[in-house]
Amino acid sequence: MSFSYNDFVQLVKSDGLAYQNRFYINIGLPRKLYGASSFLFNSPSSTANRNLHLLCKGITINGVNVATAQTRLTGEVYDLPYDRNFSGASIQFYVDKSLIVRQFFEDWVHSIQDPDSRVLSWYDDYVSTIEIFIENKSQRQSPTYKFILNQAFPKQIGALSLDQDATGIMILN
Repeated sequence: MSFSYNDFVQLVKSDGLAYQNRFYINIGLPRKLYGASSFLFNSPSSTANRNLHLLCKGITINGVNVATAQTRLTGEVYDLPYDRNFSGASIQFYVDKSLIVRQFFEDWVHSIQDPDSRVLSWYDDYVSTIEIFIENKSQRQSPTYKFILNQAFPKQIGALSLDQDATGIMILN
C-alpha cells in the first residue's frame, strides 16, 4: 500500500479531524451523594451538578499500557504481554466564585471516608461513572466517540494556588 499526499488531503476533507476543544463530560453522582443533605449536589439534575459539567476545562484521558515480561522461546528472548495497566485520568475545572467545584469533590472524598469517624464506605457507595463525549466540529452535542470511566472516584484533589499578585482564574485539578 502506498501513501499519497492527495489521499491524505481527501481523507481530511471528507472525514475531518478530531479537535481537542470539542468535548463535554457527564459525571454520575456516587450512590452515597444521591439525596445527601450535603451542599447542593443532591440530585443528578441539580443546577450545581450541571454547572460542574460546564466548568470542565480539560481532561487527560487515561492511557493503556501492555505489561510485558521477557521470555525465552527456542533460544530467542521475546517480550510477551501478561497484563494491561491503565494510567489515571486527570480532569481540570475552572473554579466558580462559590467554590462549588471544590465542594463537590470534597463531598465525594468525604463519602469515601467519613472525616470524623475515619470509617471507609462500601466501594459501591462511592464509585461512579464518568462519560466523556468527543463531538464533531460541525455538530455540537452530536458525539462521535464516547469514553467511559467505570468505577471512578477521586484519588486526589489538586491544591488551589492563591497569590496576591495573580489575576488569573483558579483551576482545580
